[in-house]
Amino acid sequence: MKVIIFLAIALVVSCYKVKGIDLSAWDETVYWEKLKNEVGFVILRAGTGYKNFDKVFEKYYKKCKEHNIPVGAYWYSYANTVKGALVEANSFLKVLTGKKFEYPVYYDIEEKSIFNTGKQNVSNMLKKFCSHLESHKYYCGIYSSKSHLENYFTNEVLNRYDIWLAHYASSTSYKGHKIWQYCENGKLSGKPGDCDLNWSYYDYPKLIKSRHLNGF
Repeated sequence: MKVIIFLAIALVVSCYKVKGIDLSAWDETVYWEKLKNEVGFVILRAGTGYKNFDKVFEKYYKKCKEHNIPVGAYWYSYANTVKGALVEANSFLKVLTGKKFEYPVYYDIEEKSIFNTGKQNVSNMLKKFCSHLESHKYYCGIYSSKSHLENYFTNEVLNRYDIWLAHYASSTSYKGHKIWQYCENGKLSGKPGDCDLNWSYYDYPKLIKSRHLNGF
């Protein structure tokens, strides 16, 4: 009986699959009435570097709430020290505060100059950024590409934080991610031109709300 129950739970988890999109100031035109019927979540860029806030973040956050679209956020890093990562985390907190996010908040690391500082430093930056956000009751994760995840992060952080994987392919051999950004030239009627498309394999809204995180 225990085996049957376990298999049933595993099947439910493996069947969870929701399409989403990520948006930033690069995405100037969005038809929200159409988009809400095409995606199950949106992840918004909140800012970049030490204190560069994304100009559409506030507007798009409100649009997601108006149209009942679950939302997450990410911060694009340009820091290359642990101290710099903390500055970015505090900037991120400024725009997160007072809002509610059904999806995680992510540290986006993809600049070559950061990876040139070495695996241990990159991982230490990530730990500092995420632990600071966690101390303010946010559910934090990593965004990066398959090759970078495989080569520039320690197993300690890969096993500790949820992964939003960027790998543009029809399938991926990477294991352990909970969201997969599978293409950068997707087509949706709610977003003219090319767009990033993602699959979420995890029921984040249920988890985050039940733990009273991300403003809930």
